[in-house]
Amino acid sequence: MSNNTGVYFLTGLAAGVAVGVLFAPHSGVQTRDLIGRKADEGKSALKEEGLRLKRQALAMRQRASGLMEQGKEALKEEKERLAFAVDTGVAAYKTGPAFAASQHS
Repeated sequence: MSNNTGVYFLTGLAAGVAVGVLFAPHSGVQTRDLIGRKADEGKSALKEEGLRLKRQALAMRQRASGLMEQGKEALKEEKERLAFAVDTGVAAYKTGPAFAASQHS
């Protein structure tokens, strides 16, 4: 989509409003009241949708935080396992020649 999409939308919206007002089946006062009510309904709908999206974003943030904590815990456990394996390997290396020498005597 191009950057002019918003301009085209607003132009179409203005044209639609103008045609709607010119050919409105109601008087000016009634039409303004109707437009006001519809604007309020739209405002309410937008507010509700905004709150829904906010709740959804908060839920996603909490889920992401939980997953991040799980990842940290898994990384910590793997780090501990690796440290244990390295320590075990070093100990085996250090005791290996002494054990082999004691077997040949």
